[in-house]
Amino acid sequence: MPWVKAREAAAHFGCSVRNLSHMARDGRLEARRTTHGHNEYLINGASEAPSAPLRAATPIGDDRDALETLAARVRHEPAREPARAPEAGAELGCWVSDVHVPDHDVRATSAWLDWLEHAQPGCVVLGGDIAELESCSQHGGIAQPASLLEDCEAVEGFLRGVRKRAPDAEIVYIGGNHEDRLRRIAVAQAPTLSGAMDLPSLLRLDEIRISYVPYPSSYDRADIRFHHGRYQCIHHAKKHLEDEHHQWRHVVYGHTHRPQTYTVGLRGGRTVTAWGAGCLRTLEPQWRLGKAGWAHGFITWETVEGESTLSQVLMSDRRFVWRGRRFG
Repeated sequence: MPWVKAREAAAHFGCSVRNLSHMARDGRLEARRTTHGHNEYLINGASEAPSAPLRAATPIGDDRDALETLAARVRHEPAREPARAPEAGAELGCWVSDVHVPDHDVRATSAWLDWLEHAQPGCVVLGGDIAELESCSQHGGIAQPASLLEDCEAVEGFLRGVRKRAPDAEIVYIGGNHEDRLRRIAVAQAPTLSGAMDLPSLLRLDEIRISYVPYPSSYDRADIRFHHGRYQCIHHAKKHLEDEHHQWRHVVYGHTHRPQTYTVGLRGGRTVTAWGAGCLRTLEPQWRLGKAGWAHGFITWETVEGESTLSQVLMSDRRFVWRGRRFG
């Protein structure tokens, strides 16, 4: 058979359209995007979905050694509380989100880590979706997803790399919807284990000296409110700032992977801005099939006596310039 549209391919294989995109992502099915923006799939005469063992991704494995290793990570200690911004002196800070380890872009992430080591900000806010946590996804259709232990080891390695490059920084990790996958799948598939394993313990955040803010909570520092993000609409920056209209503070968020700002001028000349950040993940995963709009980047701020000025740092081909120096 020739190339067919998604609905025809799904009917042919007896699966959902979502599973088709996952099979294309895994390389089990050829896919392309037409000039009209539609997804098409190559059937090649097969009457069944390309054979690769599909299994539901769950956080609980059958391997006893893996379970014991996970159990050793759980300490049942309260997560470290974020510190307040210093009341005196100047502070350089940095926000980065949506790294999606291990689906991060290696070059873009390396450029940011080089910047981190050079700039030595006093505060680093990891704004959610730092972890992909494919092992806890409930979307289904992924062939041989990683185990929870493998996911945790990859993310812990990234976090230790951040701490190594910024040894004296206050690091605050705000949970995103991907971090929340662990809680959601426990509630849905293993309710008796709900709360027995929390992400801060599994990632050993206390040992790395990283405080944690659970999803969907926000974190306030000086005149800035940080949270992972709630909207993905076209004008998401405007929507996020309107959510804080009674506070009239700057808002920094991620989630969309699409950098955007929206500013409101207040009486007396003061301005407040919502800053939607870019990401550090791969920009064109196979399941997106060439869709545009994502960008690599992060956000910096400088605060003096509680008043902040923020900047969007955007990467072009995984490179950027900051204060006369190129990174990447």
